[in-house]
Amino acid sequence: MNKKVLIIDDNKGDRMCLSMALKDLGCPETLEAETGEQGVESCRTNQPDIVVLDTILPKMNGFETCRAIKALPGKKPTVVLLTGVPDAVSAGFAREAGADKYTIKTVEYEEFKKCVRPLLA
Repeated sequence: MNKKVLIIDDNKGDRMCLSMALKDLGCPETLEAETGEQGVESCRTNQPDIVVLDTILPKMNGFETCRAIKALPGKKPTVVLLTGVPDAVSAGFAREAGADKYTIKTVEYEEFKKCVRPLLA
């Protein structure tokens, strides 16, 4: 079964790389949003199975976006928070925000693939 995946990241290049990494894992199509607000609206209308969410976004950051997504009525997507700035504080914030997974964003995307692969099965 193909999972519907939404990528929320304000960097177009990162969205493209994440989409390509997901294609490598057998996910043929992804939805995209550039801001937290757009991502929440996309969750409301498209009801993705998985949300890949950058922590650093303009206005509404990734932690706030995660809380808003998890507060939506209906089926809750699995939220994977990504950061390029890993530290224990961010991991704690991710758990508090309701994230299901938390991983590091690197240029190779290997950690991301390890994190997401089981979710796509």
